[in-house]
Amino acid sequence: MVNAFLVLEKPIVILDEAVLNLTVLPNDIDITKITNDRYSALMDLGRMDYAFRCGLRNAMLKNKWIPVATFNTLRFRYA
Repeated sequence: MVNAFLVLEKPIVILDEAVLNLTVLPNDIDITKITNDRYSALMDLGRMDYAFRCGLRNAMLKNKWIPVATFNTLRFRYA
């Protein structure tokens, strides 16, 4: 299902902005903020969308590449 969603989006070039409109469910939120593991998963989804829309899908499938971060550090600022 995610693959079909990514294929239907408008193609972009490397420096274009890619926007994903997603719905946050109640179990994604921890009191007043999105949970850390959900935020990382959403960033992975954004990287997949960006890579596919830039035309890297065939190269990724052929070479078995995955555009995910193996390590990340998140720092949240509260307003």
